Amino acid sequence: MYNSFMTRFVLIPTYDVDQEFYMSRTKVGVDYFADEAKELLESATELVEEIEHNSYASVQVGKSRAASEVCSQADEWIGGLSAELVNLAAQSRELCDAWVREKRDGYIQVSFAAPSVAGAVVNALFLTVLFVFAAGALFILQPYYKEYRGERVSERRSRKGPGRRKQKIQEEMAT
Repeated sequence: MYNSFMTRFVLIPTYDVDQEFYMSRTKVGVDYFADEAKELLESATELVEEIEHNSYASVQVGKSRAASEVCSQADEWIGGLSAELVNLAAQSRELCDAWVREKRDGYIQVSFAAPSVAGAVVNALFLTVLFVFAAGALFILQPYYKEYRGERVSERRSRKGPGRRKQKIQEEMAT
């Protein structure tokens, strides 16, 4: 008899910042509890049905008084059916592959495979050569860069004049 519209929210008397009275609307959440209870009831009902089915099957198997030859014949049939299912699975794979080949009709097909050892070695060798080349170029060009950097620093200092510290030292020496 629960009606979610009756308790979806509650009005609470409240004062705002300007001390004016108003009714604040607050959600209660009872409908969430009702929905959760309904879901749990359905789950419990399914579990009870499954338990009843399993207990009935257990009782029926326990009552069975079949001869051993009947059980062995049933096992043979199950083995035959299992072999037939494996055969049908293989046939369906072949049929699916044939259908894909026909539908593909020369279009590009992408497949993912693990890289070969030779390909990995070639990639590693290429990256090593590239790294050695970059390190060698850095080693060879480093003196030129330092010289260039030194000229740039001295040009800036000459434009600005002597640094503040040097100027102080020069003044102290003059006095």
